[in-house]
Amino acid sequence: MHVEVAIQNKLRRTLRMARKNTIELLEKLGKKIKKAKELHEFEWDSLKFSCPHRKHDKILKEHGCQKINKDTTKKYFYCCHYSRRLFAEKNNIRRKGKTLLVLLDNGHGGIIDGVYQTKGKRSPKWNDGSQLFEGEFNRAIVNGIIQQLTSLNIPYNVITPELKDIPLKTRVERANQYNPYKSFFISIHSNAGGGSGFEVFTSPGETASDDIATIIGEEYKLVFPSRKLRADFSDRDLDKEAKFYVLTKTKMPAVLTENFFMDNEDECRNILMTKNGRDKIIEFHVNAIIRIKKELYLY
Repeated sequence: MHVEVAIQNKLRRTLRMARKNTIELLEKLGKKIKKAKELHEFEWDSLKFSCPHRKHDKILKEHGCQKINKDTTKKYFYCCHYSRRLFAEKNNIRRKGKTLLVLLDNGHGGIIDGVYQTKGKRSPKWNDGSQLFEGEFNRAIVNGIIQQLTSLNIPYNVITPELKDIPLKTRVERANQYNPYKSFFISIHSNAGGGSGFEVFTSPGETASDDIATIIGEEYKLVFPSRKLRADFSDRDLDKEAKFYVLTKTKMPAVLTENFFMDNEDECRNILMTKNGRDKIIEFHVNAIIRIKKELYLY
């Protein structure tokens, strides 16, 4: 009898302790969620829970959240569970008076007194004698983008306003003068090598640039639904990765777009060398920038 009572009493104590521990655990979790809400003021009703910056290496499997950069100086994170990746600067979300700055880089050199400033980087001469110079195309696209950004009141800076071919190191140095948490870098190019379609590059690994590249790819398909998107979904997003100097050395998120193939006669003559084709390329870049500003930078 005494043994049964002792067992019952021990069981009651165990249950009370388990209940107490459960309540304490729930209280701690509630405090963490409350603190996280104070740190990151976005749509928590839909997101439910995300990763506070101090939890650099913790993976919250329930919601698919994870820190994307172990460097504690980086403030980027995302939640793939909701297919809406977010990144922000710690304690600096939706700060009034702070706006996104778009850094535009037109790849290669332009044409000065009829002389193209970059070796190579041009299409073949077609049967009608026409030829595309990539640097001229890149500048035409950037000029079209800045015209629309001006009308939309979205701040921008052209990293390479000169017609001469500016070294990559200089381009990066110019870009890195700006706040890396309030800007992103986009380099405009046309592709070559016997392929077709559009692709967007980021530096290797999971970075905040992936989110930007995904939006650009999505907007491309809306404008060019019948044209190929050259994507790499092996790491769950559509960007391709490469160790391009302007992508690995810039401090802010950076992407490089390769807009069709200038050695593909169809794409070159019907898209890259036509006003309608160029206007469409400008259109999806601008649409992407609008979405990036709204969805990622939260201003």
